[in-house]
Amino acid sequence: MLYTSPFSISGTPKFYPSNGSLPVTGGTSATVQFGDISGSGWSFGVQLYNVNTDNYTPVHVVTSSNPSTTFTDLVDGNFKIYVVNNQPGTSWSGTIYMLYTYLG
Repeated sequence: MLYTSPFSISGTPKFYPSNGSLPVTGGTSATVQFGDISGSGWSFGVQLYNVNTDNYTPVHVVTSSNPSTTFTDLVDGNFKIYVVNNQPGTSWSGTIYMLYTYLG
């Protein structure tokens, strides 16, 4: 399944999707990627937040030179993507994607 959403961030961390969550099958991987970001030199901390267990994955860092990351061995659950801008005082916009195995 592919999740796609417009993306914008400045100083406040954000969850994607802002409403709802993404049902992911356990034992699989999910890849988060950023595209068409307004400028270069950006850096984001990315985690997956499991709504069911109230747990976060370890932080992965994505940058303008490495715009995607893969989370492995996920458990069954409904997830949100949690994004932190690693560069205070900057604002970025573009598109966020997550490719994952749908829990259905």
